[in-house]
Formats: sequence, C-alpha cells, structure tokens
Amino acid sequence: MKNFLVAALLFLCISSKAQTLETYLTQNHSKFDGNFSKKLFDNSFYDSQFIFLGETHGFADPQQADLSLIKHLNKVNNLKYYIAEVDATKAWLLNNFFADGDEKWLKLVFRSWVSDTAQWANAEYTNKYRQIYEYQKSLSNDKKLTLIGIDAVQDWTIIPLYINHLTENNDVQIYKNHLIALSDTLILKQNGKSIAEAFLKDLLKNEQKAKQILKTNYRPLKLLLENIADSSDREKSMLNNLNRYISAYELGKSKMYGFLGMYHCLQSSYNGGAPFAFQLKQQLGNSAAIKSIIGFYVNGQMMVPYNAMMQQVIPAQYAQMLWQANPAFAKSKKYLPVPYSNNQDSPVMQKVDKIELLEKYAESAATIFRLNGDKSPFSNSKTFGEVKGPMGVQLSNATDHTTDAFQYLLLFKAAKAATPLD
Repeated sequence: MKNFLVAALLFLCISSKAQTLETYLTQNHSKFDGNFSKKLFDNSFYDSQFIFLGETHGFADPQQADLSLIKHLNKVNNLKYYIAEVDATKAWLLNNFFADGDEKWLKLVFRSWVSDTAQWANAEYTNKYRQIYEYQKSLSNDKKLTLIGIDAVQDWTIIPLYINHLTENNDVQIYKNHLIALSDTLILKQNGKSIAEAFLKDLLKNEQKAKQILKTNYRPLKLLLENIADSSDREKSMLNNLNRYISAYELGKSKMYGFLGMYHCLQSSYNGGAPFAFQLKQQLGNSAAIKSIIGFYVNGQMMVPYNAMMQQVIPAQYAQMLWQANPAFAKSKKYLPVPYSNNQDSPVMQKVDKIELLEKYAESAATIFRLNGDKSPFSNSKTFGEVKGPMGVQLSNATDHTTDAFQYLLLFKAAKAATPLD
C-alpha cells in the first residue's frame, strides 16, 4: 500500500507539471502571419533595445519571418537599424542595394557564399533583400532602414572595392602606402590584421587631420579597419563591431533588430561558450533590454552542403535519390535537401524533448510561443532550452533556465529547404 501511494503521488505530480506546461502553451501561442498578438508581444517586448530572431541556416521559411518582423517593428516601433550576419563590406553593398536596387551589389554579396558552398547562398535569402528594397521605396527618409554588419571579414576580395570607394574623392596621398597594401587581395588575406592596425595607427596619430581629409568617409573607413584588425573570437568580435558602430554614429540606445544564426542569439552560456547575445546582455546589465526569438523546425527539409564531411555521412546512392526528387538541387549537386526533424537524433538533426507539445498547438506553418509570460513554467525549467544530438547545445550553468537564454520560440512545421543559387 505504501509503494502504491508513493507511485500514485509521483504520477499526480508528473501529471500536474505536464498539465501546467500544456495549459501555459495553450494560452501563450499565436499564428505567425504578420499580425502580431498584443498578448504575446506586449510593452516589454517593444520596449527592448535589441530584438533578435535566431535561425538555423539552410531553411527557406525564416527569411519571410525576418521580413515580417522588419516591417512590423519599423511600423510600430520606429525601427531603423537592422543587424545582419555580414561584415562591414557586405553591409556597405547591401545598403547600396537598398538605395538603388542595382543587382550588381547583390551579386557581390553572394559571390563568396556561392563559391564556398555556404548555406547563405540561397534564392530565398537573395529575394528577401529584394523585398526589403521594395519596402524601402515606400518609406520616407526618416523611416528608412540601415543595415549594420557585425560579422568578421567574409570576403577579402571585395575589401579593395570598398576602400577605393571610401578614398576616391579625397586627397589621400598621405595614406598611399596603406592603400596600396589594402588593394592587394593576396597580401590582405595573409597580413590583413597588421595592415589594418598600421593604417589605424596613422589615422589616430592625427585624427583631426584624418577627419578633414576623409570627411564623411572617416567613420566607415575606421570601422572597416577595426573590423579587419579585430582578432577576437567570432562572438566577441561581433559584439565589438556592434559597439564600435553604435559609438561611431552616436546611436546611444537606439532600438535595433537582428537576424542571425541561432547560436549567436542565445543569451546564456552554452557548451562552455559565450554567444554574442549572452555577452551583449552582460554588457547591458539589464535582461529586459534584449529579447530573443529562436526558430525550431519539424518535418521539413534542410539545404545542406554536400561537402567531403557530408559525403562520409550520406551515401551517394541516397544523394542521387534526393537530387532526382528535387531538380533545383540536381543542377549543381553542391547541396542536398535533407529531410529534417527536431524530434529525432541523426548526424544532421537535433533532438528536442517535448517538442510534440509545440506541434500539438501549432496552428499554422509558423507559430510563435511566448515563453516568458506570467507564471511561465519555462522560467524554472530547461524545457526547450537544451537540444540533444550532434548539433545539440547544452546550458553551461546549472542555475540557468530556458527564459534566461531566449524568450520566444518560433516553430516552423513542414519547413521548406532553401533553394541553392545557380
């Protein structure tokens, strides 16, 4: 009888906990279709200085979610600064594209990604920038977006083009030797850091004179050189680049929204590392100033580079079968549309406990769940906050809970693989 009572009590406790979780999810989710629920996105959301959407590269769906948030936040929150996972040079190219719509800028942005067989080299990503350009045309100048690139250098071959643009209309003979060094891509790849440091030293030695010579190009040139010279690890470098941009343009506490890879948007330490958003939150000293939305995916497909590593995991016969079923991938055979689920273990998937509960309440192809609402069970548990499997992430600190890392979860059902660029 004693054992029976203990078992019954344990069952009731487990059932009560599950019911609390399900009850909460029932009351804290909504379709993600461009119409944002005031219950889920309340003042605490809009009051945040930084809002991030974290994607897993290789899916098509997050691009449209990103576009929806850009338009919404621009309209209701006066958003004017859009943080992207590109470097200073590609940010210059994209801002040029937003201004004039010339496709040459996009081709330069995506060139290195196509060459490197990166997951960024996809049609949906390209088309999103075209849609942002069209949206920009409808905005008055005081509402237009500026893209901020915070990543490390991604393509050394276009740096000379940017340098030439920043110095072509100025009397810059005093910096001739530095400019010659920066014009050689091969030398840049080998000695970029030392070249940039030397140029920075000369600029700062007589900063007033440098500003007189370079005029409005002083700030972007200095930021570019600092981007090249930064030898920090990637996450710290991203924070440094953001801080330098905010300082250079005196943006203070201007509101910003960013679309980055999932890991960069996590506000807690994971796997012993310090993601960009975690470091930013520590710097701000105010958890209310930053919100992260993390994307999860079930029963879909993911665009995966079919490189040497993946060839060891995925047999050629299976790859041929996937190509036959997906002509867009068969053209180059550089990528595979790999079946993907967030509820099982495999070399290219993840395992998220209880994700079936999210599927149960998912009302559409994309459903948003608020995790940090009143009496949230996610504020004292790690449910959905950790991911198992080869691509998994685990919270470093035992005292951290899900809402310490992110506050919203965006579930994509039947997520489509991104389409490789030709």
